[in-house]
Amino acid sequence: MRLLQAMSVDPVRGIARIPFVHCTTAAEVEALIEALEASLAG
Repeated sequence: MRLLQAMSVDPVRGIARIPFVHCTTAAEVEALIEALEASLAG
């Protein structure tokens, strides 16, 4: 919690830890980015 506060991250909105591994495809990364953009847009 202190780390989030030090980084000025609102803990109410939350965070996401999204690991990528050697088998993650470019299509999966693109789908994730699109989903995050849509979510953050409202």
